[in-house]
Amino acid sequence: MSFLTPLGLLGLLGIIILIIIYIIKPNYQQKIISSTFVWKLSLKFRKKKLPTSRLRDIILIICQILIVTACSIILAHPVKILKVVSDKPDVIAIIDASASMRANYDGVTRYQRAVDATRALAEKTLDSDGRVSVIVADADPSFLLQNFGSDRREDVKNSLDGLLSDPVCGYGISDIESSVKMCETIIDENPNAQIYIYTDKEYYDVPDGVNVCYTDVRRDGEWNAAILDVYTEKAEGYYNLIVKVACYGKQAELDLNVQVTGANKSYIADGEVSEDITLAATAVCEDNLTTTVVFTYAGVSETEDDEKTQIVNLSEDERFFNYEKISVDIVEKSGNVNGSKNKDSFTEDDHFEVYGGSRAPLKIQYYSVQNNASSITSFVSSILLVLQSLYEEDWDITIDEVKKGDPVIEGYDYYIFEHTMPSELPKDGFVFLIDPGTVPVGADFTLGNVYEWRTDQFLALGEDGEGSPIIEGVTPGDILIRRYTRITNYGAYQCLLSTVDGYPALLYRETETTKTAVLAFDYRYSWLPILKDFPILMNNIFDHNFPAALSKHVYSVDDTVTMRAMGKTIEFKGVGSDVRTFTEFPATTKVTIPGTYTVSQTTVFGKELTDNFYVKIPSAESNIFMVEDSIVNPFQTYNRDDFYRDLLLYVAGALVALLFVEWLLQIKD
Repeated sequence: MSFLTPLGLLGLLGIIILIIIYIIKPNYQQKIISSTFVWKLSLKFRKKKLPTSRLRDIILIICQILIVTACSIILAHPVKILKVVSDKPDVIAIIDASASMRANYDGVTRYQRAVDATRALAEKTLDSDGRVSVIVADADPSFLLQNFGSDRREDVKNSLDGLLSDPVCGYGISDIESSVKMCETIIDENPNAQIYIYTDKEYYDVPDGVNVCYTDVRRDGEWNAAILDVYTEKAEGYYNLIVKVACYGKQAELDLNVQVTGANKSYIADGEVSEDITLAATAVCEDNLTTTVVFTYAGVSETEDDEKTQIVNLSEDERFFNYEKISVDIVEKSGNVNGSKNKDSFTEDDHFEVYGGSRAPLKIQYYSVQNNASSITSFVSSILLVLQSLYEEDWDITIDEVKKGDPVIEGYDYYIFEHTMPSELPKDGFVFLIDPGTVPVGADFTLGNVYEWRTDQFLALGEDGEGSPIIEGVTPGDILIRRYTRITNYGAYQCLLSTVDGYPALLYRETETTKTAVLAFDYRYSWLPILKDFPILMNNIFDHNFPAALSKHVYSVDDTVTMRAMGKTIEFKGVGSDVRTFTEFPATTKVTIPGTYTVSQTTVFGKELTDNFYVKIPSAESNIFMVEDSIVNPFQTYNRDDFYRDLLLYVAGALVALLFVEWLLQIKD
């Protein structure tokens, strides 16, 4: 048995006090006896009673001594040890490997100081025959060392040296909370373990046993000027450029240098023309506050109240309605006596690039002729205009409606032929045939007779329709048709929708060189144009055949980029890496280094497409003096029952029994 509070045994001094009380307590009283006869009788009775009285008194004092002893043991909190807690030092070092730890002062980064401090802690612990564990805290924390003792001193040294020779300090965020939770496995074995977090972040609330060593990595004189975000917005046909900057560690004026490449691109007979535009401004930044600089030609209607905003009005020569790339750089305006610029401590966020201002052209031809007359309706025309607006961020869509004459079968990306078909199927774009009266060469299906029902009939899901993205969200049972053309042989096509009598209503084919859809009925003999299913179907067809390679053009470090293709492969070129080829889509990849990335592909129709995107440092990492609220308590999972069995209940039971015995002895007295 052991005691959690040994000082409670001082209660045993009560035994001495109890004995003293018995010593000084009178054990007889002087009485005057009136008669010798009474005295003799009393003496005779006393002799008979004395042995029993002495025995009770002895038992009573023993019982009282045991009561005092039990009370003292209860104060000392008795336990039975199940698992011995080591009295040797057990430390866990967490090294922050986030982007802000790359901040440099006098040629040494915060990350290097954190590794050096960890090395010193490890050496001190191993000299005391303790154990060392090290966690590298990045976006996905992991143990570098776990429970290494003095017998593995060389392994500890080599592992820590490896953190500097092959730096693992990244450009993203660090998951300190998960790192601290990882310590629970060690704390479960030794609740006396101490945690040391070498980070540049300060915390308001830190639990006992956790030491945040931000003073070991920060240095006086550090500061950072940062570009937090850059983006563009269209206003009255021209772009506004919005730049968000901040300065941490001091107040400074920052020069913004902007280079707009490939601006105002237009097409002429000899090719395309564009220009490069240079913009400049000075942002006045207060310590830890964000300043927004807006370069605008059309003006801005409102600004954000919680931020300081500066407006820079552009001249006609500086305005731009499209662009290939925008580069933004910042540097402190004031210099030293020699006029050179002062570099901040963290330079990785001093540059930013913006893409997505120059959209690839996409030409649509809508040809609808019936009986040598135009049959163009607002149903298809209005949907095409909606698609043009919906995908304006991805494509520069132009729509040509042909109402008479022969259709063009080359030079477009998307062909819609309604009623009257071309003699030959186009080979350089996606083709959508609506209510075909004839079969173009290369279409590879057979037309039968036109069939018309006398009663209302609804479409059904085709044999290949289950799970098809073309009809996702379309409800076939809601689409009524009265008349359709029977297609009796359709080879490589998929039947996505069918009539109730089993003939195809919507076919789709996708090969290595062609993409074709066939609608086997005139929608004027159908409810389709007035249902929600029509815009859904047209959008699905467009999105499936003309997917944007990227959903956006700016990502943060450690983001996952999703890519879609119009061909069979996509080539992905990262910062400082070889070209990677993706063949399954949608393809995903994680970006871990800031900079410009390139996505290239060749469509099914042989068209070359290239997209760029920029990966930036997470904005939170630019604040190199970040203060967080609290750290999770890793000791809350510690269970004392794994180390001790509490004996209080047993001692308390014995105490109650002794008190009962003592009461019985007293009551007989």
